[in-house]
Amino acid sequence: MLFPSNFRLIKGGLAFALVAVTGPAAHAQTADLTVTAEIVANCVLNGGTLNFGTYTSSAGADTEGQGSFNYQCTNGTEITLSLGPGTGGGEGIRQMASGDQRLTYELFQDPGRTTVWGENDDALVVPSTSSSSTPVPVYGLIEAGQDSGAGTYSDTVLITLNVE
Repeated sequence: MLFPSNFRLIKGGLAFALVAVTGPAAHAQTADLTVTAEIVANCVLNGGTLNFGTYTSSAGADTEGQGSFNYQCTNGTEITLSLGPGTGGGEGIRQMASGDQRLTYELFQDPGRTTVWGENDDALVVPSTSSSSTPVPVYGLIEAGQDSGAGTYSDTVLITLNVE
């Protein structure tokens, strides 16, 4: 007796057909994958320098200087930049020191040297930053006629960056 290839002869002469049983047609299901990220306002502040060069008290003219520092923040971050009073002066007075000698100076936000740069109300508000490194100019002025001795004068001013 000949059997088709999908039949198998089992002991006792019974034949079974191997038939694939399938259920109803499969259907696709969908769901959403929610993807999130958070960008936190972040800034990096780099100090800088301002060098007035040579000051001559007998010259009769103010000595101007210009320096800069840099910051880099997350794009769109609003910040405030403050400059402290420095280590050599007293309340509201900036002074460079050479030993016990003092040389008074001031720092400004603008090249015309009309807007003093300090803390609180005298801070610089930056409405929105880009994500690239941003140089910030600082303008300085030493008034003429100060009676200070010869020497190398210096001061350290704390730069503070606050994220609004």
